[in-house]
Order: sequence, then structure tokens, then C-alpha cells
Amino acid sequence: MNRFSIFKILFFFISIAVFSQNDAIENTSVAMDSDGVDVVEINYNPGLLNHKNAQVIVDAYNTLVSQGKDVNKSNEEIKELAYSHAILKDVPNATQFIEKYIRQSNDVDILNQHVFDSIREDKAFISVSDKFAPKYEYWVMIYLYTGLIGLFIALVINFKKSEDRIANLLISLFILFSSLFIIHVCIYITNIQVKFPHSLFSTFTLNFLYGPLLYFYIKRISTKYKFKTLDLLHLVPFVFMLIYFTKYYILPVNEKLNIIINHKEWDDPFFYYSLILKAISLTIYGIFTLNEYLKFKKGNEHNNIKLWIRNVVVLNGAFVISQLIFLIVISGLLTSSYYVHPQMITLSIVIMFVGYSAYVQPSIFTNQYRLTNIFNFKYEKSRLNEELSNELKDDLLNLFYKEKVYKVSDISLEKLSERLGTDRHSTSQVINEHFKMNFFTLINMFRIKEAQDIFNNDESGVLTIIDVAYDVGYNNKVTFNKAFKKETNLTPSQYRSTLLRRVV
Repeated sequence: MNRFSIFKILFFFISIAVFSQNDAIENTSVAMDSDGVDVVEINYNPGLLNHKNAQVIVDAYNTLVSQGKDVNKSNEEIKELAYSHAILKDVPNATQFIEKYIRQSNDVDILNQHVFDSIREDKAFISVSDKFAPKYEYWVMIYLYTGLIGLFIALVINFKKSEDRIANLLISLFILFSSLFIIHVCIYITNIQVKFPHSLFSTFTLNFLYGPLLYFYIKRISTKYKFKTLDLLHLVPFVFMLIYFTKYYILPVNEKLNIIINHKEWDDPFFYYSLILKAISLTIYGIFTLNEYLKFKKGNEHNNIKLWIRNVVVLNGAFVISQLIFLIVISGLLTSSYYVHPQMITLSIVIMFVGYSAYVQPSIFTNQYRLTNIFNFKYEKSRLNEELSNELKDDLLNLFYKEKVYKVSDISLEKLSERLGTDRHSTSQVINEHFKMNFFTLINMFRIKEAQDIFNNDESGVLTIIDVAYDVGYNNKVTFNKAFKKETNLTPSQYRSTLLRRVV
């Protein structure tokens, strides 16, 4: 009797033994493949599986493997072996077959089967579960919450009434795409993406729109830039990436799941290079955006819009740096399990900052270009005409230079308005339009200038600082010191010391 016949007889008796164990095994068969090699298929009802027939299944499988026979590697057999090893509390082999089954079948629901309850707290099972099962962490919930808020902010900004809907559209699209990116990353790192396989690479190509959107937004609100046909060239990288990744977008669900579960995106060499291109794109547009801010800063004195642009540029710079960190990490130059946090944090801050600004300073998104002339806009419905405004300005200068009303300690906008013979609103308008500052800033400027003149003429240094403070209209030394340093970058004592050194 040859070896093949002995093996068939052996397996026949094993099949009978398994079949007799509480009817747990429904069908066990031996077949030959096209090469004449024995293949075993073991099918059973997991609900009736117990320790004895689980042991029989494992022993049968191990016998075939030890004899060098090819064993049928169908999804069902792999799952059956995982169940059997779990019942036998052979955790290493159980988790090995669980992972093999998930990677081959794309079915992560196997982790929820009650048969694994006895090994669920084992480190090996937890390790496999962390790879594939949905997991929830508090910081992920924070990011997800921010992303959802971002969707709302993008909607609100885009539907605000504005003199420039294009500018609002640009910034709202930036917030929208950033929010979608955050949400996508959240479902990816929590393994929830297996429930939404069509989200594969869904926001990746949008990364190539971040730079152009923010660049043209800053350009628009700072220079009232009008778009040209040539500007469409900025969309070329995005279009190229969209065309390339379309091959993934049109894949059937099972193939997308296979990529997601087995991280097969790294099998595509271009995927890594596309991350480099993304970092390059963000860096280039970050430089362009910074350059626009610097040009605007030189030719504009109004702090309102300048501060807004500066903050946006700074946050964008932080996002660019976070992308470079991410690139360094995935290149293997640095190792960290928290590589995803910098980009998520910076994008979250950008979203919340824009949302906060939309709430506390809605004029940024309703009348951007009037911000360059914000003081004129504030009073556009005023009854003051240009002639009357200029007349009040001259009267105001007379009160400051000749009568020195700023030296009156309790001077107020109301009292100054009485001296001008007009109302409080008109006085504020004149100060803002002609001096580009508010009432208190103007008063402090004249008071500190007067104090400097007093110190300059007091060569002997007989006057005390508090004497000078009272003389120019301040009620206490502390307020005087703060105002003096804000105006001159020196305290009164430091300023006086510099004068004394000059005399010596």
C-alpha cells in the first residue's frame, strides 16, 4: 500500500471522529487539485463547536501541514481554525488566523464573535484588535468635533452677505477642505474607514488646493486682485493628482477594503512621491502668501486687516511646518507614533480661529476691502460732509496745540465734543478719519509728547516724574509710566537718564 492510500485511510477515520462530535462538523472532505495534491476542506457549525472537536480540527490541520500537504486556504477554513484555536486558548495561533482571515476576507466583524471572549483580554488579541477594530480616543473625538464645526463655519461664511463673495468663497472652501481632511484622518486612524471604503484617498487630492486657495484669498483681500485665465495654471497639480488617483476611486468595494486593511497604498511608489509633492506645494504657496502679507504690511497702516492677514499667514506657516515634520517621519528619519498630531492641531486651530473671527469680527467676511479704510466705513452714514469734517479737524488741532486740552486730567470724548460744539459721534469720526486712531490714543500721544518736551527742558533734573505726570494730565505715576513706555519704548526714568548722559 502506497503512502497516498495510507493518508486517505487516515483522514477517513479522522473525518468519522470529527463528524461524530455532537454534529459540530457538518462536512469534511478530501479532494485532489489539478496537480494531484491532497486538499482538505473542513466545514462546521461554530455554534456547536466544543473543546473536543476543536482539538480534532486543529490536529487534522497540523497533521496535514506536518506531512507537507497543501491545505485549502479558503476564508471559511481560516475562520474555522481561528475559532478552534480560541476555544483551545491557543492565543498566538488564534490571533494569527484572525489576522490572516481579516487581511484575506476584509471582514473585521470576526473580532466581535463570542467565541473570542475567553481570549479578548490577552495582549496578542488586543494587538490584533487595535489593528483592525474601531477604536475611540478622546483626542480623536476633539479633532472630529473640530472638523464638524469647520463644516458649519464654511457654510456660514459662504452665505454671508458680502461685497466680495469670491473672497468668502475662497476662505470657506479652504475651511471646508481642511475640515473634510480632519474628518477623513479621524475615520482612518480609528479604523472606521473599513465601514466607509469609498472614502479611500477621498481628501488626498484636495491637499493640492490648500495653497492656491489661501494664497489667492490673501491676494484678494489685500489688493482686490482680479482673477485671470492664466491663474487656472495653479490648478494643474490638483487636476493631475485627481486624474492619477481616479484609478483608486473607481475600484470596487472589496479592492478598496483590501487596500485599507492591508495598507497597500504603499505598494504604489507614487504615493510616497505625492506626499513629497504635497509638502513642496504647501511650502511654495506658504512663501507666496507670506510675500503678499509683507507687501501689504508696507503699504497699509490699518492694524485691523493687517492683523487678520498676519494671523492667517502665521497659522498657515505652522501647517506647512507640520507637513514637513510628517514627511520626515514617514521617510524614517524620525520615529514617532504621534506624527499625525501636528497637522491635525494646526488645522484645528486654523478652523477655530476663523470661526472665532467670524463671530467677534464679522466685518472681515462681509466688507473686506472697506477694512483698508475701516475708519471711513464706520461712519459712512454720518451727517458730516467733507467740509464740516475738515473744519472740525482744524478746531480740534487748535484745542490740542494752543489750548492743550489733553492736559486736563478728566478730559473725555464728551467734554471734548462740547468744546468743539458737536456731538460725541462726530468727534470720534473726525479723530478716526484724520488721525487714524481713537480718542484715548490721541490724548496719550499728545500727553507723552508734552512730557518729553518737559524732560528735555529740565536740564537740571529738578522735576520729579510724578510732577511731570500730573502736569501733562495723568492722575498717577503707574498710568504715566505705562503710557510713556508704550509711546517711546522707554520708561520716564530711562528717558531722563539718556538725556543726562547727553548733557555730560
